[in-house]
Amino acid sequence: MDWPLQAKVVFLVLFGSLIPLAVSAFIDIQSARKDTLKHELDLLQARGDEIQNRVDTFNRGYLRSVQILSSFPAIRELFQTPPDKRNLNITTHMRTILELYKANDPHTRGVGILDSTGTVKIATEPLIEGVNYAYRPYVQAGLRGEGGISDIYITSAQFGNTPTIAYVSPVFGSDRKLLGMVVHWVWADSLWDVMRESNEKAGLDSSAVLLDHQGIRIGHTYSNDVVFRPAGKLSTAEIDSLVAQGRFGKSTRQYLENPILFPDIFERARVETPDLGLFRGRAPLHSYQWSYGVARRLQTVPWTVFYIIPQTSLEAPIIQMTRQKMALAGTVMLIAIVAGALFATALLKPVKELSAATQLIADGDLTARVKRNYRDELGQLADNFNVMANQIESQSLALKQARDTLELRVEERTSQLLDTARQLQTENTERRLAEQKLEAHLGRLNLLHHITRAIGERQDLNSIFQVVVRTLEEQQPIDFCCLCLYDEIDRRLTVTCVGVRSIDIALELGMTEQSRIAIDENGLSRCVRGQLVYEPDIRNVAFPFPQRLAKGGLCSLVAAPLMVEQKVFGVLIAACRQPGGFDSGRCEFLQQLSQHVALASNQIQLYQALQQAYEDLKQTQAAVMQQERLRSLGQMASGIAHDINNGLSPIALYTEMLMLNPELDDQTREHLQIVRRSVEDVAATVARLREFYREREAQLELASVDLNQLARQVVDLTRARWHDMPQQRGIVIRVETELEPGLPAIMGVESELREALINLVFNAADAMPDGGNLTLRTRLQSSAIHPEGTVSIEISDTGVGMDEDTRLHCFEPFFTTKGERGTGLGLAMVYGIVQRHSADIEIESAKGTGTTVRLTFEVPSEVAIDHASSLGPEIIPTHLHILLIDDDPLLLKSLTDTLKLDHHRVEAARGGCEGIDIFRSVLKSADPFSVVITDLGMPHIDGRQVAASIKALSPSTPVLLLTGWGQRLVSEGDIPPHIDRVLNKPPKMHELREALASFCAEVKES
Repeated sequence: MDWPLQAKVVFLVLFGSLIPLAVSAFIDIQSARKDTLKHELDLLQARGDEIQNRVDTFNRGYLRSVQILSSFPAIRELFQTPPDKRNLNITTHMRTILELYKANDPHTRGVGILDSTGTVKIATEPLIEGVNYAYRPYVQAGLRGEGGISDIYITSAQFGNTPTIAYVSPVFGSDRKLLGMVVHWVWADSLWDVMRESNEKAGLDSSAVLLDHQGIRIGHTYSNDVVFRPAGKLSTAEIDSLVAQGRFGKSTRQYLENPILFPDIFERARVETPDLGLFRGRAPLHSYQWSYGVARRLQTVPWTVFYIIPQTSLEAPIIQMTRQKMALAGTVMLIAIVAGALFATALLKPVKELSAATQLIADGDLTARVKRNYRDELGQLADNFNVMANQIESQSLALKQARDTLELRVEERTSQLLDTARQLQTENTERRLAEQKLEAHLGRLNLLHHITRAIGERQDLNSIFQVVVRTLEEQQPIDFCCLCLYDEIDRRLTVTCVGVRSIDIALELGMTEQSRIAIDENGLSRCVRGQLVYEPDIRNVAFPFPQRLAKGGLCSLVAAPLMVEQKVFGVLIAACRQPGGFDSGRCEFLQQLSQHVALASNQIQLYQALQQAYEDLKQTQAAVMQQERLRSLGQMASGIAHDINNGLSPIALYTEMLMLNPELDDQTREHLQIVRRSVEDVAATVARLREFYREREAQLELASVDLNQLARQVVDLTRARWHDMPQQRGIVIRVETELEPGLPAIMGVESELREALINLVFNAADAMPDGGNLTLRTRLQSSAIHPEGTVSIEISDTGVGMDEDTRLHCFEPFFTTKGERGTGLGLAMVYGIVQRHSADIEIESAKGTGTTVRLTFEVPSEVAIDHASSLGPEIIPTHLHILLIDDDPLLLKSLTDTLKLDHHRVEAARGGCEGIDIFRSVLKSADPFSVVITDLGMPHIDGRQVAASIKALSPSTPVLLLTGWGQRLVSEGDIPPHIDRVLNKPPKMHELREALASFCAEVKES
């Protein structure tokens, strides 16, 4: 190259030092740009999760509020009370409750109660009372028995064109029939305020937009002008449907037919499961610049929230950083160029001066020549050197002085270059430290994310604590770590979880799991008040807990509170052996970790509470279903009880008439007594059918019962089942009785105990399909609990027996092993009878070895006196004029024959209308009726109307009601008006005589 020497020196400096510096700066800028962009995008993802949680929390709060309100008993009472019987206090009370709901929440627009047609019955806004909202989709969902949250809509003009959200909870009756619903209207601005809190949290101009399942914007944190405008084109059918609903008022069509297009969010909002990953598109609000965004589908409603940031906002810090680094690199290059140029100039200046001097000398001696090998300044210097060779000695002093001057200048320039190199080294060191801090911060964020995901997958508090402690020990330089729960009442911490690597120190410090730590007046007291505590050197802290850790060789301590809703429920404790073991970054990381752990713990507690509530609900539903089955059976049985009692009445009456015949032999009389006893037992069984759907009276009417006599009666009553029917199939069942003589009496209801024993005998006979032995056994036993002892009666068979599972479930209603032949009610009724008598029942059985059922009763200290037998002789009224009214001809015939035995004059009427006509015709005669006996359930005119008509014609005439529902009417206090006495079917002669004697005496006295 024929470049000047100065240009060669400058080029050498630039190529040797500046080019590597420029390449290093370029690589550094690209790496920092990539890391910064990743951090910003991760932050965008986190903010998307945060705003989703905020909106879901907002919706869950109001949905839970309206569900609580719908469960108020007063609301169910309001719906179930007929309007003509509704107490004004009910409406006033409900209106007060609704007003309190509105007054206590500034976000509430109103609260209302709608009936099963969708019409507003009561509301905090009087204008909407009486308005039917059945055209609203959320009301239609409520009418289907579904609760939930409406889409955001605009109210009609008369209510202010207000954006509103409706929260709906249906109200059901005890029969699960829909009564109505409760609606809580909330200003949509309140939800938008929650969303606006996320603005610019991921960077400049970052914002959120909320779309419903049809792709319509229903919330925007920066501009309300785009709200209610779809992000894509809707179909004509969708637009017409929303216009018909009047969703956005009169402007609905205008909004929907003028979309502000943003296809990236429109498609994600309309699919069932949106892509939750990062996407890039042109946002209309940012002048259709490229923007980044994330989509999050809400859990409470099918809405999708999008968190978006312009690409320019993401790249702004990167551009700024790039400019700064390029400016720095350019400055360094400029300094290097200037320094190189100055150095080259200073270096060549003496040479040029020497060349000029030699050239002047050479001009004086033209004969001296030196061959030129180079055409640059060195060649010229060589020529001049040959000319001035003889002058070297004379000029040596001048050359020495020139050399000293040159060395001094070189030394100065070298010093300047060293200073510049030191500055570059300092800047490089600072940059490396910044990179290390950034890497440490990113590592902690990654660790925090890892722990958060790990604890989010756990379902119990202990496993969450173990994950946190184990991860901290593995990933952080911590020598001791534990988690404690805080008892606010005792002001103590309980060590709940200790790290595996911290067990040895925990044993030395006495801080193993379940250990308790008192709260002293140092860092712990500040920590349980919600403050992060950091002690760089606890050896100098004169308080019990720090000194306790210091004795274990620990020097620095961090205590981070676990706090939910401003309440501390635990503390995270971490300690290191070296002083100052925690810098600000690690302290901030532990504080953030404690917040995540507290939130996860709170969610676990809420989840466990929800699980418990779900289990309680399942048990309640099972109990309700069981009660409904029993209620249905009882109502069905109650419906046929009247017909059964009517059919039994002639049998009972004629049996008593036959027993009055003195010419009967003893065997016939005994047979008639069995018939009468069976009729009474059937009547008692019919009366007890209502026990399947209503509670029995608290107190039974007990009488003295001889179990030996009862056992003999049961054997006679069941003979057909264990003797006659098996013999027809060639099967022999042998029945034996082992009755202990002198057995004391017990207190009970004889008909119920007889029924229980009959059921047990029937079961024993069914359990021996091939025959066998059936034994009834009574015995008296001593007892340490009961001074008088106990009496037991056993029914044993040698049948097929029961396995353990059958034995455990045999008393449950509807449980049977007989297939279609069984109802599953026999042993259930036996169990109920035993419980009502405060007795015990035991079953001993095994498969193939037979079954023994033992009933044990307490022997009373005193046996009740049978007052019926202690009364004087029965008073039998005669010669009364009696009117009988019933729609059953057999009952009329048998009752007429029975009353005529006592010489009464009886007239019978088949129905209420005929009976009233007969009473009216005879009333003005000389011999009016002494008493009227009427049935309750009759066609056209029932017993209530008959009694009212009789009392209207003759208030003094007694009216007796003879009905199969008599016992229920008396026990429930539902005796109809104008009825003087209620008698049960089948009737008994002594009850009829007693009632007639009582009322006839009253009539005579009056």
